[in-house]
Amino acid sequence: MKLIEWIAIGAVAVAAWGYLSKREEEKRSDNKTVDLDIDQDEPQSTRIKTEVVASTPLFTAEVVTHTSEEYERARQLFKDATAASVNDSDQAVELFREACEYAERTDTDFGIEVYLRLPRYLQEGGRSDESWLEFNHLLTSGYPNMPAGDRGFYDMQAAVFDKMRLFFQREKQFSAAVCFGARSMIMSIRAALTPRPPRSSIHTEDDLTSDNDLIRESARKELNRQKKWENEEREWSLQRVKNLRDPEFLSDKLMKLLRRAKKKERHEATLTVLQEWAVQVPEADDMAFMARFAQALGGVSMDHLLRSEHIPHDIVVE
Repeated sequence: MKLIEWIAIGAVAVAAWGYLSKREEEKRSDNKTVDLDIDQDEPQSTRIKTEVVASTPLFTAEVVTHTSEEYERARQLFKDATAASVNDSDQAVELFREACEYAERTDTDFGIEVYLRLPRYLQEGGRSDESWLEFNHLLTSGYPNMPAGDRGFYDMQAAVFDKMRLFFQREKQFSAAVCFGARSMIMSIRAALTPRPPRSSIHTEDDLTSDNDLIRESARKELNRQKKWENEEREWSLQRVKNLRDPEFLSDKLMKLLRRAKKKERHEATLTVLQEWAVQVPEADDMAFMARFAQALGGVSMDHLLRSEHIPHDIVVE
């Protein structure tokens, strides 16, 4: 490729960047007060149309400019469901399910916290069995357009276990809530120990030896950035795991759960199991440790298992 062609590509890229910056500024100005819900920031919208802003025989720069109707409809229905849940849980459930139908037709990740509203709506409407099934579905299947990879799946499960804790608290089954609170903490450690998927790159190691100076220099800079990101991610993950395994942190979190269950006297016994469990992740057998933790806590039985291998199916207060 001739130098003049590379210069042309660079000019187009600069033009596209300028256009994008302007559009982003306009978007921020127009949407300053727009949120998905009272407790959920607006997710990145799905785009379906493009606009050509610059072109050469070698390169065409296109900028997405319109949001999909499915995304906007899903977003509004999620908001309507939240509003309806104040007085009519059944209507909230209907609106939420309709929102999910539209959301599945987009490529937008609305976030696990949004999808965890459905079990709450069901429980508040007196449909606890259906609520429990929704939790199970999320644990085994995830939600539409969730992040790829094991890291995202474990983060999702940690959030679900924590909401299951709240489920049992609302059912006044506080000992069961403690068990799921502990499981959520462990799943957070498992997530932090799991590497994120590598960033995509337009370059390979072979580009470092390219005859083209521009390609070689671009590859060198990009691959260096990639290595820097990987190192920073590794350091962040190690520090997070250290914090999550910290004995004082585990002790404080566990004591808060035990106070609600009025079982502070079980702190030492349960903390011993929890600390051992935390240290053995990711090799730990979560089911076995969950049983040991429940035994140390007392007042709960594990007679049945979920359809998946992940958690106890039926934890009841004796």
